[in-house]
Amino acid sequence: MDILALWQGLNWIKADLEIGWLIIVVISVAVVSIQCTANHCKASAMNTLSIVKTELTKILQDWGQGRMSATDLQDWMVTHYDPGEIEVGPGESKWTVAAMNIVMNEYEIAKPIKYLQENYTLATAFIHCSEGAFEAAKTRFIRQAFVD
Repeated sequence: MDILALWQGLNWIKADLEIGWLIIVVISVAVVSIQCTANHCKASAMNTLSIVKTELTKILQDWGQGRMSATDLQDWMVTHYDPGEIEVGPGESKWTVAAMNIVMNEYEIAKPIKYLQENYTLATAFIHCSEGAFEAAKTRFIRQAFVD
């Protein structure tokens, strides 16, 4: 729905233009916000944002291959990863969702100088591991993807 259609739906507020304008501004901000994050998040039918496995893998590859800095990676995690607000791994298995949450949490809270860029594949391997390999992949990621 575009802003004009929303405005037409708010005709009953025209008597008080300031209130109508305030609502339009709030609606406009929400629309822009969704568009701004669409490069890294997708809107579902319920208008909740999500992070999919391919998206997280691409971000990690961009960092691992030098297309973004460790600080940029952390900034992305801080900006986009909010477990209460963002659906992580929609449609994925429970171990994939758990792996994605662990990876994003670790890169969000660790200091970027502690990241080992040459071991970024441990994060992607963990995200893509099978249920049977989950614990081993998790241990490798936690122990070898960061400097102690």
